[in-house]
Amino acid sequence: MKRRRLIAQLVRQRAYYRAERDRLEAESEELKRQKAESLLGLIGAIVISWAKLENLIDLSVGMIHHTWGRTAIQHDLPPSLDRELDYMKSALRSWKFSTESSEKLRGLLPRIHALKTFRHDFVHGLADIHEIEGLPLQITTVKGAFHRHEAKHYSVVQIQRKTEHLVKLVTDFTAFTEGIASEFIERQDRNR
Repeated sequence: MKRRRLIAQLVRQRAYYRAERDRLEAESEELKRQKAESLLGLIGAIVISWAKLENLIDLSVGMIHHTWGRTAIQHDLPPSLDRELDYMKSALRSWKFSTESSEKLRGLLPRIHALKTFRHDFVHGLADIHEIEGLPLQITTVKGAFHRHEAKHYSVVQIQRKTEHLVKLVTDFTAFTEGIASEFIERQDRNR
C-alpha cells in the first residue's frame, strides 16, 4: 500500500513538473518574441529618428543656402549628408549666425558624426538577431567593394543607449532649426 501511494505521488509530481516545464518553455518563447519585437522596435526608432534628423539638416542647409550661402560657401546645395555637414561647418566660419545658434551647431555636428556610423550599420547592414538568445546582435556591413564585409556586434543595452542619444540629438537639432528659422524670418522681414 505504501508503495502504491508513493508511486501515485511520484506520478503526480512528474505530471506537475512536466506541466511546469511546459509553462516555462511557453513563457520563454513569449519572452523571446517580446525581446525580438523590442529589438525591432529600437531599429525602427533609429531609422525614423535619423530620417527626421536628415530632414531637419536638409531644411537647415536650405535656409542657410537661400539666405546667406549661395555664393559665400558654395553655389549649389550639397547633395549628400557628408557634404551637408561640411557645408554647415563652413557656414559657421562665413555666416553671421547668432551666438546661440553658432554654439548649438558647434555642439551638434560632432554628435551627428558620432552617430552616423551607428545609423549606417542598422540601415545598410544585415542584422542577425542573436541577442534574443543572450548573444550580441551582429550587424554585417559592406565596406567599399561588395565582397568586403565587416561584422560589428551591439548589445541591446548599447542599441538602447545609442537610440536615446539619437532621439535627444533630433530634439536638439529641432531646436537649432527653429532658431535659425527665426533668424531667417527676421532677415527676410528686414530686407523688405
